[in-house]
Amino acid sequence: MGNAKLKSEVAQGDLLQQSLKVLPKHIRDKREKEARKRQKERNRPIAVGGLRFVNVAALRSRVKEIVNSRSDGEQLKTDGTDYKLIKSLLSFHPKGAEKSKGMVGIKVAKSAQGDSRCFWMVKDDGKEEDFSAVKCLSAVEANPPYVEADSAAKKAKEAEKPAEAGKPAEAEKEAEKEPAEKKPAEMEVEKEASEKPAEKVEKAAEDAKEEATAA
Repeated sequence: MGNAKLKSEVAQGDLLQQSLKVLPKHIRDKREKEARKRQKERNRPIAVGGLRFVNVAALRSRVKEIVNSRSDGEQLKTDGTDYKLIKSLLSFHPKGAEKSKGMVGIKVAKSAQGDSRCFWMVKDDGKEEDFSAVKCLSAVEANPPYVEADSAAKKAKEAEKPAEAGKPAEAEKEAEKEPAEKKPAEMEVEKEASEKPAEKVEKAAEDAKEEATAA
């Protein structure tokens, strides 16, 4: 600003809260609105390892359950859904492709960095290397694999159903509007059936009178 030199720093914690308080109200409202919008967009189903989760938080919970349900040194079954999930999760790690080379198994054990428990990759040469599931989950959260294609296809399928269901009803309406043409024989039968008995008697009397006159 002009010739003055200003010192800048990243606002975090209490400093961030104090900085937000001095912002104009309409700016604070806009920030809160955008934050709610981002949160709503993130709260959508995701797919990892062939499994669906309602959101990233549900995936975190499942990964935690897998760790807690295994004893130290226990390997995940390679044909099980837990193994497939963690293997797929590893692909989100910043160095996942490099780390997973030669991987033939995954186990749960104490971390080399402390007493916390984590996942270990078992390599084909017998070596083992731990990896951070937290980094994998952070990468998933940064770019969630949302379930988009399936939901769009489902909506399209549902949109087609009313049209198909409406076809028979339309056909019935058309049939009611356009009655089938009757054959001449059917028309004669209806004509005879519509004549009243009294009219038939009168007609027979007139025919007999004409015959008597002619005789």
